[in-house]
Amino acid sequence: MQDFILVTGIIIKQMPIGESDRRVTILTNSRGKISAFARGARKPNSRFSGTTCPFCFGSFKLYEGRDAYNIAEADIKNYFEEFRTDLDGSFYAAYFAEIADYYCRENNDEREMMKLFYQSLRALCAPSLNDRLVRYIYEIKSIAVNGEYMGHIAISDVVKEDSEACVKAIKKLGVEKTVILTGDSQKVANAVGKELAIDEVYSQLMPGDKVEIVERLLNEKNKNSSLVFVGDGINDAPVISRADVGMAMGALGSDAAIESADIVLMDDKPSKLATAIRISKKTMGIVRQNIVFALAVKALVLILGALGIAGMWLAVFADVGVSVIAILNAMRAMKIKNADL
Repeated sequence: MQDFILVTGIIIKQMPIGESDRRVTILTNSRGKISAFARGARKPNSRFSGTTCPFCFGSFKLYEGRDAYNIAEADIKNYFEEFRTDLDGSFYAAYFAEIADYYCRENNDEREMMKLFYQSLRALCAPSLNDRLVRYIYEIKSIAVNGEYMGHIAISDVVKEDSEACVKAIKKLGVEKTVILTGDSQKVANAVGKELAIDEVYSQLMPGDKVEIVERLLNEKNKNSSLVFVGDGINDAPVISRADVGMAMGALGSDAAIESADIVLMDDKPSKLATAIRISKKTMGIVRQNIVFALAVKALVLILGALGIAGMWLAVFADVGVSVIAILNAMRAMKIKNADL
């Protein structure tokens, strides 16, 4: 007879596995942070489709498989459905989940962390409480030791080595305006903006604020120009998907940002943005050459044919020959050298 384990917990992370399964990370009251499989959770009408989503809190009936736990039943007490419509709250909740996922371990006593995470989600859903205040309390409580506050850690982003060269390069390539959108303090944002010679700096922004500013920039830009947004955090995902061209940092970027992006910079070097622009310009140049060449030759042969000058073999050249030449010309895009960039 199979032995079952009953735990109370809250889902802090989930990811698809195979064609129909889902793996979830559960922060529990008795076994710390554990991973479990929900078999068939992604199939239509599955009983696990709604009960294995992030932030679901309740009781989970598990059994041990060969390599991991498997969910047999789930009795959800709170789905936290408010986050489906509260964009800012959902991003704070995802941030809290990342902290819990980082600090917690399996078979540790994580009851206090589970309570803190659950109560913090409830606080985010309370209209009377400020989300930023809830975040500060959660961060302070998360690094407490035996109930005693031991201090705090201040983290500051460092400007990447090639950022300044990147800004100069993209301006030479015709970029009209550079803008920083960040949730950091105004002092830090202005210092970075001054160092990199950024045209406009917006600081202390929530995810929703970033979307509003991008919408305004989209309305202000020329119809023939494009807006490119580069980001790496989960808070940047909505803006990346909204921009004309969304780019994400692949090495350190969040999964949400990478999935929303049109282009991913795999080595996290901002200078690759300028490289991508140069490659795209050269590629579009080759495309235009092929279009003009093909249409010009076909138009010429069409005119000569109407006048009775062009024969069958010239018509074949205008069709097959032009196609071969266009393909050979397009192959130049595969051999773009650094000197061309």
